[in-house]
Amino acid sequence: MIEIYDPDQLETETTYYCQVDCKNEAGTVSGPVWSFTTGINTLIDKTSGIVKFVEIFPNPASGIVNIKPRNRKSLVRVSIINQLGVSVLQKYLTQNFSGSIDVSDILPGLYFINIRFDYGDVNSSLIMIK
Repeated sequence: MIEIYDPDQLETETTYYCQVDCKNEAGTVSGPVWSFTTGINTLIDKTSGIVKFVEIFPNPASGIVNIKPRNRKSLVRVSIINQLGVSVLQKYLTQNFSGSIDVSDILPGLYFINIRFDYGDVNSSLIMIK
């Protein structure tokens, strides 16, 4: 029997156990049992299979950037940093954070976005257009 699991349907902070059995004319050979544990903020992109902790969109952006973390409670701060390493926007977040940040005052160009969670940081690039 073949069982397929959609990664988006896995529960966070849960340990899963897997085993692959090979069946052929000679019989069945059971493979080793292995396990993995999903994190509190594990998010897997269905198309690429890449683990993501947060989604940032639209990118490129011109007015509003949406930040969608897997676990909003652990989101602490968002910083947008220019190519010289200077922070051009820093927003400390509260429990009622809407998920949107106004970036309309930032000049066009390539920026880095640092999203601080209480468990660590996530970094990405952000392209600003007008």
